[in-house]
Amino acid sequence: MAYPIKNKQTPIKMDELRLPDSRDLECQVLADLISNPDMLPSVRSLVTRDMFTTPEFQGVWEILNEMVNQGTTVDISTIGPRIDRQTLMDILKPIPGLSLATMDHCRALVEVNTRRFLFARAYEIMAKAGTPGTDMAGLLAMPGELVNELVGKTRIGAETQSIADILNDYSDELQDRANGTVRKIPTGFHRLDKTIMGGWTGGNLVVLAARPSVGKSAVMLQMALSACRAGFPATVYSLEMPNGDLGQRLLWSTGFVRPMDIVNDSAVRFLDWNQVERANGEMAAFPTFIHGTPDMQEADRYYIRRLVKTLLWMKGGYKVYCDNEEMFRYLHDVAFCDGGIQDFDFHYFTKIFEQPFEVLLVDSIPESKDNPKPMGGHLEGCRVGFDAGGSDRKVSAVIDGETVYSEEVVWFPKITPDPDYHYDGIVAALKSAASHMPRVDAVGVSSAGVYINDRTMAASLFLAVPEDLYEAKVKDIYIRAITDTFGKDIPFCVVNDGDVTALAGAMSLEDSNVLGIAMGTSEAAGYVDENGCITGWLNELAFVPVDANPEAMQDEWSLDIGCGVKYFSQDGIIKLAPRAGIELDASLSPAEKLKVVQKLMEEGDERAKKVYEGIGCYLAHTLALYYDLYSFRHVLLLGRVMSGKGGDLLLSTCKTVLAEDYPELNKKIHLALPDEKFRRVGQSAAAASLPELRK
Repeated sequence: MAYPIKNKQTPIKMDELRLPDSRDLECQVLADLISNPDMLPSVRSLVTRDMFTTPEFQGVWEILNEMVNQGTTVDISTIGPRIDRQTLMDILKPIPGLSLATMDHCRALVEVNTRRFLFARAYEIMAKAGTPGTDMAGLLAMPGELVNELVGKTRIGAETQSIADILNDYSDELQDRANGTVRKIPTGFHRLDKTIMGGWTGGNLVVLAARPSVGKSAVMLQMALSACRAGFPATVYSLEMPNGDLGQRLLWSTGFVRPMDIVNDSAVRFLDWNQVERANGEMAAFPTFIHGTPDMQEADRYYIRRLVKTLLWMKGGYKVYCDNEEMFRYLHDVAFCDGGIQDFDFHYFTKIFEQPFEVLLVDSIPESKDNPKPMGGHLEGCRVGFDAGGSDRKVSAVIDGETVYSEEVVWFPKITPDPDYHYDGIVAALKSAASHMPRVDAVGVSSAGVYINDRTMAASLFLAVPEDLYEAKVKDIYIRAITDTFGKDIPFCVVNDGDVTALAGAMSLEDSNVLGIAMGTSEAAGYVDENGCITGWLNELAFVPVDANPEAMQDEWSLDIGCGVKYFSQDGIIKLAPRAGIELDASLSPAEKLKVVQKLMEEGDERAKKVYEGIGCYLAHTLALYYDLYSFRHVLLLGRVMSGKGGDLLLSTCKTVLAEDYPELNKKIHLALPDEKFRRVGQSAAAASLPELRK
């Protein structure tokens, strides 16, 4: 263990203090407190009476506490008469090698006492282990009792964690990186941010150098704008650029306009059709109104670009059809292209659909074509349901709708680079459930990520797997695991866990047309349509735009602004907390910051109430948008943000805003939290009902 020297960055280690035992440290701590008794309340959080090894020093500790508690002035003249002269001289004599701050002396004293305690208990355990007739069960329990006793003695309970908790926290950190909740200063250039691990790190000096007239100023302005959108202040100094040029370049950047568009406007039609082509020839068409006048051109462009993005993340796709030439040119040349405004979306959908992303100009738009699958609610036969989580995996054996066996096993998929680890874990779970049934008729899988034709196209469970191994072993991992275990003729389905959550909600509500929204590390969603079918849409509402404010927060993963992930997740709570007057420790993880606000909410803190009321207001207005997309009847709200009193207030605020601002919509939809029936259904049991048996 190392302790920092005050005002220095180099740590000093215990061995460098040249301490043969704790006596010198005890003297130094007491001397510090005599000279600075105001430190005593802070010292009490670390030091106890038992850490002093002599009755004399224990007595001095008690006298100090008594005098401070009574408000008596503490100095040599007041405490000296109450202490043995030799003891006082021992305490006050200078000690070579000890020049740390008071709290560092206290921590060093805790360290020495901890070592002494551990050595004593370790020898006690060793002695018992070598004694014939020792109770082995009691002996094996002693290390755990030792840890608990150590926590009580040293007051370090808040710092004590199990290895499983530490690894799970690290997996959460990886998830946070994937979701963009690690705070970096984005440059505004996706490929550069990816190269430098998400953006600039605060406190660094970055020099951008190049020949004249190659675009340094434009790049610098884009970086400054990107930093501002992400919530970081930026100041621009220019010794050569006139104000007019600066304003013009800012207009081009913030308005997403190419220079030639400012002087070369063209008329647009009032009715513009955009359509997204998805896997298996599925189509999603969306007729919509635009103004079509020069003065509204920027508004039209913004609206269509965000609408296309919405359809992509709601339904998925890699080919956009447009029957308006001016809008096609904008989408093709400026928005959805390599290096364009929506560069991230362009490359992401190319990757997951394994097809080049295209924007096409057509005379007429093909008809919509959906292929909803009647998944879920199939209860007949012997079924296995598998739910792959980031920290544990669950599996259920279900016979004619009744769960006869279930298990939950801790695993660490997000931090494991070997895909065989994931494969072996999946197969072990499938075999475990199968061993409790006479046969297996079907297998259903619920897993976080994007799945197309049962293939894993993108999933945080495999964050640590290298790209070459991902292609070779991850994309077909569920298909291989199931067919290797049960043969190629077994019916099976692999579905995004959000859709399975919505399915479990539909089963518990005994109704259909359910949108499930989980607010946790990110915003996850799933949908079951009017016929009780899973649509096969992406339903990645975390990246659907919900806020048109140009000052909206930026998502550091996709580098876009105003998307659901920053509103309906722990990020939303963290964003609003400072505005409500809650200062959060910057060193805490996002999950820990959420817990701080939740604790304040449980205590009735008015500032915390404002945070949850804000999220509830956000949700009400966003549900009006989601309803235009889904026409749902039920909304099931889940996730850690919805837990406790905060979730109840969020829900009631949302209902109030809906009733006041959207009275007709309020009559059509029903908002609910998970009930006991939903919990009984469970994610893995709902997954088991996904596949339909072959006739």
